[in-house]
Amino acid sequence: MQPWTEIEHETTLGLQNWEKVRPI
Repeated sequence: MQPWTEIEHETTLGLQNWEKVRPI
């Protein structure tokens, strides 16, 4: 159980979803 891993994973998914919704 590593909180930093969860945060990093969520951030990665968030960035991927954001790129899908709004590609820069």
